Amino acid sequence: MFTDDHIDRGLGMVGFLVPVLVAEPGQRHLIDPHVSSLPVLLAEAERLAEAMLKGQDREEVADSVARQLRLLHIRDLADRAGPQWGGGYVDPVDAASEMAAEVIQPYLDDLSRRVKIGENAAALEIGLGLLSGLYGCRHEDDNDLALVHGGRLGGRAARTPRQNQVLELPLLPTLPAMDSTGAERLLNVVDVEATCWAGYQPPSMVSEIIEIGLTVVDLDMGERLARHRILVRPVRSTVSEFCTELTGLTQHEVDGGVGFAEACRLLAAEHHAGTRPWASWGDYDRHQFTRQCQASRAPYPFGRHHTNAKAAFTEAYGLRKRPGMAQALEIAGQRLEGRHHRGEDDAWNIAALVLHLSERGVWPDPC
Repeated sequence: MFTDDHIDRGLGMVGFLVPVLVAEPGQRHLIDPHVSSLPVLLAEAERLAEAMLKGQDREEVADSVARQLRLLHIRDLADRAGPQWGGGYVDPVDAASEMAAEVIQPYLDDLSRRVKIGENAAALEIGLGLLSGLYGCRHEDDNDLALVHGGRLGGRAARTPRQNQVLELPLLPTLPAMDSTGAERLLNVVDVEATCWAGYQPPSMVSEIIEIGLTVVDLDMGERLARHRILVRPVRSTVSEFCTELTGLTQHEVDGGVGFAEACRLLAAEHHAGTRPWASWGDYDRHQFTRQCQASRAPYPFGRHHTNAKAAFTEAYGLRKRPGMAQALEIAGQRLEGRHHRGEDDAWNIAALVLHLSERGVWPDPC
């Protein structure tokens, strides 16, 4: 996926710290001389090695890097590559490389800054997370991704032997497992409520998420494990009377919520949104997050594995039209729990429909 320079720069920044994590105490004198020549750094690295690092910080960095790389769309590549206005030509590979570098550089800058001020533990986490994020994208083959068309992703045929050699470096097996959350068997069911109006949307306002409901589902056990609610404070709109009647949310209530960027951070850090498959009733929730993340420049919190539960239910029952959640509950012979159009309750009810489909053997694999 990446040029030699991308990988080499990442390895150059953190490669001299990695051996400290995997070396036995009696072998520390054999590690890279760069570390041995820095007693303070060596002592800190040894402390980290003994603690074995929990890895939460590096997971967040890895998820963030991978998400940003996967958001590089072919449309963005088209704006940079090809014939240029006024003459000249930019190769798609070079344009894709430049786009990837723009994603990576802020992390390298932050890593360097932390090393300079003595925050070696934080620098190590950033470096390991960055490398893991890069390696996590090395087998992508989605044709909508800019880097696929740049020749850096997908099958081996698109790569040179040297690129394959770099991409297949056996680094990850030496690192702690990146996902110990049971993401392969757990599913996040998400439902959002947003500011809305009875008639036309006021020209000075935009619809914003004000509540995120999330239910964790164990598909293997057939259980809803937990339910969560995040209130989000809008900044470009207010809660209308109609919105309050529909959702029960008031302006005073959402004013006490967190900012949208913080809500996205909580989804990634506390609910493993970047690594765990997720589902929603329709694609509205996914599109709303995409729009609002782009508008606010907040990192998109979710991974690529999303399932449209409404579409899955419609196909399973052979329906001509896609039903609303309440209607689907009636069709499935289940009762609505809580209040409709309350994000936390809707996520809980959608989770029940997911388990209903799973029990029938018709819940699709994450895609």
